[in-house]
Amino acid sequence: MDRQAFKFFLEHAGYCTPPGRAACAAMLARAEEKLHAAVEDERVYVLWEWEDDIDDSWMSERERKQPHEWTRCAIVRDIVCDRGHKHVEYLASLGSIVDVDASYRRVIEAELAAECEAEL
Repeated sequence: MDRQAFKFFLEHAGYCTPPGRAACAAMLARAEEKLHAAVEDERVYVLWEWEDDIDDSWMSERERKQPHEWTRCAIVRDIVCDRGHKHVEYLASLGSIVDVDASYRRVIEAELAAECEAEL
C-alpha cells in the first residue's frame, strides 16, 4: 500500500467505527491502487459527467440561488456483444455530487473502487 495515499485518505476521507479511521484509510488506499492498475490495463475507466437532473431539495432557498456544479461519477467497463456492438457496464456509481474539488474527487473514486473491488 502506498504510504502517501494512506496519509491522504487518513486526512480527507470519512470512516466508521469499527473498523476505525486507520483501517478505512488503508482500505481506500488499497482500492485506489487497484483501480489505477485496472485503468492502466484498460479494463475499466472512471467516468465523470455533468449532471442535469438534480435533487436540490436538501438545500436551503439561499443555497439554491447560488451557482453550483453538479456531477456524477462511475466506474465502468466496455462490453463487446456478439455482433461487435459495445455497451457500457456500470460497476459502481454515485450521483448528485455538488461542487466537488480534487481531494473529494479522489475520495469518491476510491470509495467507488472499494465498492466494486471484486470486479477490478
